[in-house]
Amino acid sequence: PLTRIAGIALAARRGILIRDFASFERAPSNREFVFDKTGTVTEGEWQLILADVVPPFKKKDILAVAAGLEKHSDHTIARAIQGLARKSDIVPAMVEKVNVHENGLSGIRNGDAVKIGSWGFTELEKEIKPDLASGTRDSPTGYTSRVYLTVNGILAATFQFGDRLKAGTQKTIAALHQMGYATSLVSGDDDHITQIVGRAIGVGHAAGDMLPAAKAEVIHELKTAGQVVAMVGDGINDAPALAKSDLALAFHGNHMLGKEVADVSFMRGDPIQIIDYIKLAGRVNRKIHQNFFGAFFYNIISIPIAISGMLSPLVAVSAMLLSSLSVISNT
Repeated sequence: PLTRIAGIALAARRGILIRDFASFERAPSNREFVFDKTGTVTEGEWQLILADVVPPFKKKDILAVAAGLEKHSDHTIARAIQGLARKSDIVPAMVEKVNVHENGLSGIRNGDAVKIGSWGFTELEKEIKPDLASGTRDSPTGYTSRVYLTVNGILAATFQFGDRLKAGTQKTIAALHQMGYATSLVSGDDDHITQIVGRAIGVGHAAGDMLPAAKAEVIHELKTAGQVVAMVGDGINDAPALAKSDLALAFHGNHMLGKEVADVSFMRGDPIQIIDYIKLAGRVNRKIHQNFFGAFFYNIISIPIAISGMLSPLVAVSAMLLSSLSVISNT
């Protein structure tokens, strides 16, 4: 217990909040790290680069509908759309019966069913999906994502957002591979974009278009295959996967549910803190093993001597005190 407390204190100095004592022991046993994309390996602060409206819809009307749908949301996409509407002096439209879904929002505008979200959520599979390859990395903010708005099931607009990789992401993935860990990337974002980001950071496997339940299923399948899995996320969409994993690691953000299910929280939001945590966990475990060995070695020698009557009470008390002091000093 003393060693764990010392480890927790050292972690706190490095901006790492340990919420579960046993997480130190579980860290070295992991064989795979599964990362969420947005807000975990990327900054998560999307900028709206392009709003492409499909005729005969008008840009002003569609942006007003999008802002109306996203009016009460605090997601990065919502903030970007609301910001563009304000910049363009567009008043958000009155959208009724707004419902929040796993991968988008839906509502009613003047009797028309409107949706905004991922391609799968907007149910446009039968139409030709826009080419995501163009402009994927040539935007001012680097990697992009796309959100679609439909009116009565008809594509009305495509919103393209830019995001950046976190500075320490590639270094962290490389360090994990060097330590012998496997890595994967999962995201609710478009699969094509997720694959591009996955290749950029060097993970072994990447998959997009995944709802929260699908992320949790990935963790379940890896565990069923015998892997010990750590999930790294930052938000409410990652909570089911975090809860399902053997070790839940969360980057500090505005999503309380994601933090509450985490065993460890990284308060600086820097991916390299994962490596700091693994190294610290290794140190804590080594100290625990040293202390166990010292106590065992002391008892295996001293107990037979005490039983034989060759050890006076005063010497025994002194030896016990010295044993405790040696463990404390080692810690």
